[in-house]
Amino acid sequence: MTRLFVRSYGQLTCRLTAILLIAFAWTVPAFCGPIHNAARSGNVEEARKLLQADPSLVASRDGALNETPLHIAAEYGQKSVAELLLTFHADVDARDSRGHTPLHAAALVSWPHYGEGQTDVAMVLIAHGADPNARVSGGKAAALQMVVRGAISDEKGITALGIANYYVSKGYKDHLVLQDLLLLFAGRPGSSNAPVNLGFTPLMTAALTCDETRVTALLQQGADFRETDSFGNNALTLASSRRTNDMSLQCPGVVSALTKAGADPWSARFYQNPDLQTRQLTKIAVLRIEDTRSTRKGNGENALAEAVEAALSNKIPVATPVTPPHYPILKLSEAREKLKSAGFSEQEVLRPERRRACSVLGVSAVFEAHSRDYTHMQVGVTESSAAKIEYELTDCKTGDLLWRKDYGTYGETRGFLAGLVSSSYAAVCEQTITIPRYQGPE
Repeated sequence: MTRLFVRSYGQLTCRLTAILLIAFAWTVPAFCGPIHNAARSGNVEEARKLLQADPSLVASRDGALNETPLHIAAEYGQKSVAELLLTFHADVDARDSRGHTPLHAAALVSWPHYGEGQTDVAMVLIAHGADPNARVSGGKAAALQMVVRGAISDEKGITALGIANYYVSKGYKDHLVLQDLLLLFAGRPGSSNAPVNLGFTPLMTAALTCDETRVTALLQQGADFRETDSFGNNALTLASSRRTNDMSLQCPGVVSALTKAGADPWSARFYQNPDLQTRQLTKIAVLRIEDTRSTRKGNGENALAEAVEAALSNKIPVATPVTPPHYPILKLSEAREKLKSAGFSEQEVLRPERRRACSVLGVSAVFEAHSRDYTHMQVGVTESSAAKIEYELTDCKTGDLLWRKDYGTYGETRGFLAGLVSSSYAAVCEQTITIPRYQGPE
């Protein structure tokens, strides 16, 4: 009996030790070299001095996780150091001992350590050609892979987008901006085994990195703002994707320069008007909801309308993690009743002309949503939803487009309890309607 107890106690001790060592490896940098310390602390001058003395340090590996300095800069949100390392030709897709790329390292950081720095580094990595769809199946991402399914996670591993989606679904709101960025690059064009080619032009790179001086110069030289990358994103889309955690534009000057040059906001997959937060919208009408799926069943328009209204007006159940925009709204049913009373025909009520509808509804802006694809699946105690929904927010006074999102398919996975308190469409809308919060009077 004593021998059995000793053996069991020894096995338990070994297991606990292993767990503690793994946890220690995640939280404590091991065997750190000077270049890795500089990357961690954001000491650009020290990093530059070290690299000038020995350029090979850019590819050096350190610690139990075999990370490069670029992994460390991404994990700690040190944008300036990351940019320096890339000028010294750091491998933007280098893998550590867990299989993580620097982009995975940026996405895997969770609150309270995650901030705008990690998102900024992610944007720099993508601007320098990082593969946004690289998959990893080891380390911490392996656990996340078990709960994130579909195009962003499969038997080959999980993408950075899958990691961001997971954290957003768990209430880490700071990952929303990163999620929006990575959604622009969801799905690999061409062969899944071919090296990624983002297809960025110099104007696209300047727009994504918020380089207003270079954007202006390139436009003056005749750069074509209509060109798109391999995923269909133009320069205006990439500039609009640069946002802070409160959903403000990081480079409104770049967005304005592109639109003044003639870039069409309606052609952007994502667009945010630099004046959106200063317009002081007092009320938004849900004007048009369309379910154009060829495989739709039942009244999907009603479900989508309710989800959009909940996301805009802060009526999503408290069990869901993301804080909605919280705008006063006129519901779709209320808007349609007003249009009917004003003499709109049945067809005009379903597809109203914006300016004419605005003159009747008496609101600051109108919101439209178009569902192109939607799937829902329940497996055990989890349910997965995927949807392609286009959104537009238009100013009633000027007719200007204020906000637009037309992404690829977005996937979301929830547990059984979350499914009891909100619809599947609501689960998608709450995380994709990412307009800045209401700033007007309560």
